[in-house]
Amino acid sequence: MRKIFGVMVLTAVTASIASSATIPAVTYDSIPTTSGHSGNSSTTHGWIFTLSAPVEVVGLGYYDHLGNGLSEAHQVGIYNGSGLLLVPTTVPASTSGLLVDRYRYIMVTSVTLAPGVYTIGGTMGEAASDEAGYHPVGLVAIPEISGIQGRYTEVGTYTTLSLPTLLYPVGSPYSMWAGPNFLVSTGESAVPEPNAGLLLIAPVSAFFLFRRRVH
Repeated sequence: MRKIFGVMVLTAVTASIASSATIPAVTYDSIPTTSGHSGNSSTTHGWIFTLSAPVEVVGLGYYDHLGNGLSEAHQVGIYNGSGLLLVPTTVPASTSGLLVDRYRYIMVTSVTLAPGVYTIGGTMGEAASDEAGYHPVGLVAIPEISGIQGRYTEVGTYTTLSLPTLLYPVGSPYSMWAGPNFLVSTGESAVPEPNAGLLLIAPVSAFFLFRRRVH
């Protein structure tokens, strides 16, 4: 029984250490922002992109300008080239989402996107009280992503997700609206801080295993 207990504890410690690493689909150096519906009349805004290879989406997020929490909930989703919503979620108001590089994320059941064209959108919110970003400086995407371009729509409501298809400005559209972003799995193992409780238990289990062998 003691041997089994020791193996279970060591397995639990290993499991707590080995988890999948994630990175944002896009990052940038800075971005101008606006708030309120007078500054941005979109109901849903976001960006279109092309994948050259499969990626595993594990989280959806919404721009949190100051990193101090969102004032409103925002629906976020990824559509395929046919306009079918594939990965939806709601990023709640407050600080409950995971904050990563200006965005607050909610983890989702992983979905692998095949190569192709996709659009990610996020709702503005009833009062559009959260800052919306546009045309970022120093935009960088993961290697699988290209062809990023901003999209918006005025169809539907401020709280219900709609496929964004419009360009602005028409002649020279913004590179993206922020808005939404997503997390992808790198396929590598992350090494977070081990669980302190398990680390305390592990030496104890090792002690009992040692005593068992001695006696």
